[in-house]
Amino acid sequence: MEDFIKINKIYFIFIEKNLIDKTLKIVLNSILIEIEKIYIFEKNLLVQKINCIKKKINKNKCLGRPKGSQNITLKLDKHKDEIQNYLNLGLNKTSIALLLKVNVKTIKTFIEKRDLKI
Repeated sequence: MEDFIKINKIYFIFIEKNLIDKTLKIVLNSILIEIEKIYIFEKNLLVQKINCIKKKINKNKCLGRPKGSQNITLKLDKHKDEIQNYLNLGLNKTSIALLLKVNVKTIKTFIEKRDLKI
């Protein structure tokens, strides 16, 4: 709100000093009205979000994903047999990642989580 007040003060200084013509005054006034509308909307939206978070905290609800929770399915589950075949053939993780067009870290994580044997 302080920013809007500053802009409004500047606008009124211009009007008092008669430094701008009537058309420009109308345009500036329209712009200031739109800025105020946007500011009020954003402020109300933020207040609603804060109130929602406070309610969840008061009800002892966990915000976000619970610690230790894991995804049931992984990105590479549909390629599990293919990855196992590559491992049996003796391909390294970097080569498998290139073949499947994924990051090496994704392959390493998948192998660890699915307990695939090398």
